[in-house]
Amino acid sequence: MAVSGNLTTSNDRVLYNITVTESNVNAATNTSDVTVSVRFWRTNTGYETYGTGTCYCTIDGTQYTQAVTPSQKITNSGIVLFSKKVSIAHNSDGSKTINVKAKININNVLSSDYQGFNVTLTKIAQAPSGISSFTISAGFGNYIGLGDTINLSWSKPSGTVTGYELQYSYGDSGWQAWKTVTGTSTTVSFAGRTDIAQTGAGKVIKYRIRALNGSYASAWKESNQLIMTGGMDLKVSNAWKTGSIWINVNGTWKRAKRVWINVNGTWKYSV
Repeated sequence: MAVSGNLTTSNDRVLYNITVTESNVNAATNTSDVTVSVRFWRTNTGYETYGTGTCYCTIDGTQYTQAVTPSQKITNSGIVLFSKKVSIAHNSDGSKTINVKAKININNVLSSDYQGFNVTLTKIAQAPSGISSFTISAGFGNYIGLGDTINLSWSKPSGTVTGYELQYSYGDSGWQAWKTVTGTSTTVSFAGRTDIAQTGAGKVIKYRIRALNGSYASAWKESNQLIMTGGMDLKVSNAWKTGSIWINVNGTWKRAKRVWINVNGTWKYSV
C-alpha cells in the first residue's frame, strides 16, 4: 500500500490524500489490480463541508469521476469520496510505475488542482525469450563415441536468465530429464555418458534446452543430432553389451573413433 502526502484544497482547513493498494499480481497476464481511494477531512472540529460536485481521479493516464452529494459531509473524522479498482498492464519486463492524481470540485464550496504521486508496482517475473539456436558437437563431426566430450552452445536469450534446463533423447527413449546449468554462460562441455553410449552404435542422441528465470521458463529449443559410433557387442555375464575397439598408435593405446567393415567389396562404417 502507498499513501500520498497531505494535499491541499481551496479551504485551508480541508485536506485530502490518495491511497493505492495493489492486489492480484498475475504473471500469466502480466497485470495487477490497483485500488485507489481519495479521502478528505477537516483539520478542525465542529464544522462540516458539503455540497454537490465531483471528485476526479486519474490513474495511469485514465481519468475517472465520482459524484459528490450533500449527504457526503467532510468532517474531522474524514470521508472517502472516491474509490476505484482497475487492472494495470505491466511493461514487457514486468515492471510498472503509475501516476495517480486527484482533485475535487464542490460547487461554490471547495475545489483543488490535480495533485498526486507516482507508485511503483510489483515487478512481475517474466520467462526469458526463446533460444534461437542450439548446437552440439563432438570430436568427430556428427559422430560420437563412448566417453567422447560433447560441446553444447546456444544463443543468449533476452530477459532475465538465472540458468538453463537441459534434457536429452537417444534412440526412441523420448526426452529424459538431465541437468540444470546455473548462471548465464551459453556454453558447456562434458564427457559423454557411458550409459547412453552403451545403448548401441547407430543410435541418435540429441539435446534440448530452455532458459530459466526462477520458476519461469522459455520454450524448448532442440539441438542437431549426433550418431553413436560403435565397436562390437560382447557377452558379459549372459548380457550383451557394446564394447570399444582400441588400437596402438605409435606405442600409445587409443580408443578407435570408428570401425570399418568391408561390405561386398566396399568399406563402410560399422554403424
